[in-house]
Amino acid sequence: MTTACLFHCNCNIDYNTIKLYLDNMKQFLNDVASIPSVLGSNTNIANISEVSMQILLMMASVLSDENKKWLNIGFKERFKRFQKILNMQGISAESDVDVIYNVSMPVASTEMVANLKALQEMGAISRETIMEKSEIITDVDVEKKRLEGEEQLSQKSTETVKDKTKPSD
Repeated sequence: MTTACLFHCNCNIDYNTIKLYLDNMKQFLNDVASIPSVLGSNTNIANISEVSMQILLMMASVLSDENKKWLNIGFKERFKRFQKILNMQGISAESDVDVIYNVSMPVASTEMVANLKALQEMGAISRETIMEKSEIITDVDVEKKRLEGEEQLSQKSTETVKDKTKPSD
């Protein structure tokens, strides 16, 4: 016959000990998730510059770069398998597939727009590239059509004004 020993333990934990444990767990979770501690605190971060925000989010950026690397390795393997399956079905697929990631990082949009404008004034960037890089414009083709329409309207209104100001013979 087996005998068992029963021990009774008692522990008193006060408020400060529980708070310490909870704060340590919260910090550990923030570290694992690469979340800057300032984002989880009661601090107002409205006046933090873009560079400061990038520094705060540096670990998240490093983690995302690592994830992108491994995702790309997996995607390349999948694309190779798709290519083999298509070749078995008699469909030729010889082109490469690129995966583009859209990383949502805080950006000072006024500063970005000013930089894009300066690049265009130097002749180093096209209007289409500016539209592609701008967060405001979601569909570049639609925006180009709208701009063409506006230019045609302004040309028509300019011609109308010129016709009205011409002296009649």
